[in-house]
Amino acid sequence: MSQHLKVLKCAGLVVDQAVGTRRVYRLSPVGLAALRDQLDTFWRRALDGYQDVVEETGESIGPTWQIETDLDLTSEVEVTFVAETPDQTRVQLEHRHIDRHGPGWESVRDGVDTDSGWPLYLDRYQSLIDGAAGDA
Repeated sequence: MSQHLKVLKCAGLVVDQAVGTRRVYRLSPVGLAALRDQLDTFWRRALDGYQDVVEETGESIGPTWQIETDLDLTSEVEVTFVAETPDQTRVQLEHRHIDRHGPGWESVRDGVDTDSGWPLYLDRYQSLIDGAAGDA
């Protein structure tokens, strides 16, 4: 436990205070705000890059592969990032309401359920992340 607190202290995320023979740790609002800013910047750049790739290819998820402006006719993709270890994050995708695309929605389902669907987009996303890490 103390090694984890030491890492958090070195990163500026916690502060400690001696209280008798113990050390009491508290979250550092300044450190957490700085971390939040860094994460916001990183994910904004990554997701903006992902959007650029999707727009450059001219592909969107719809039965006609055109951008749909009526939100009642679009599906939702929720992306969740789960910390597996300090060095590994699992990305979970949940694609909901795909049937909202109306007639032909099955082609959307079939299209994203192939190697040129979500796996392709995730590979492109990984390339963007790798590129962003190289630029930093």
